[in-house]
Amino acid sequence: AEDGLKKAIALPGPAAAVARVKLALVHVENGRTKMKAANTQQARDEAKHQLDLGAQLLTQVANRTADAPAERDAQQQALFELGKLLLQQQNFPDAEARFRQLIQVNPAGPLANQSRLYLGSCLLLLARGDQSGRPPSDAERKLADAQKLFEALAEVDDPFLRAQADIRLANTTLLLKKYDDMPALCEKLAARYKGKVEELIVLSMLYSSNRFADRTADAARTLAKMEEVYGKLTDADFPGGADEYTREYWKKQWFDLLKGMK
Repeated sequence: AEDGLKKAIALPGPAAAVARVKLALVHVENGRTKMKAANTQQARDEAKHQLDLGAQLLTQVANRTADAPAERDAQQQALFELGKLLLQQQNFPDAEARFRQLIQVNPAGPLANQSRLYLGSCLLLLARGDQSGRPPSDAERKLADAQKLFEALAEVDDPFLRAQADIRLANTTLLLKKYDDMPALCEKLAARYKGKVEELIVLSMLYSSNRFADRTADAARTLAKMEEVYGKLTDADFPGGADEYTREYWKKQWFDLLKGMK
């Protein structure tokens, strides 16, 4: 299949762009698989080479003028996959640029809402600052832009996309230090995701907001509610993946840790 894609790249017309994106994704997937299994520097270098090849092919398609419908579709797919790859590599400024480019090219396209979620996530990460923890001078503007993106996703049909946007909206409101807005927002979202891990995630942000605002009694009540919600969740309710979706995270990083601080 890979050899066939390499031959297709040399063909004239839109088929070359489509083949270039498919070949890029083969390289990216191979690179990710190899990187997970890599236990030597040579293996890591080989995995990085695969990822770099994939990124180069995606960049070629993303930067090329697209005329035919198939070329435009390939370009949008390339922008989306390149943005995700850059985000995974923690190259947040370039990832932001690619997601913005995709939304500008086709604001109502099939990848637009996912790109808005990723773009908002990039802005959140950029607003937090570099490794020194120092936020950039335009952090508040980035957070305000992210807030608008997440609010716009509140009514989308995709339940996963909507849930991730809602969680990030609460996080953005917290980072903007809008502590007075947090109770109503988090209580609304907690009710929306009652009996799910998302309820616990939202309540944890409300707890942090209460602590930052020195609302000790409110923080204690929120923590008690979190413990109640956690106790009712079964192992099957924790799908895994991100830390917040594992039972171990809440036990060790929240409840055990807070008990140890008392």
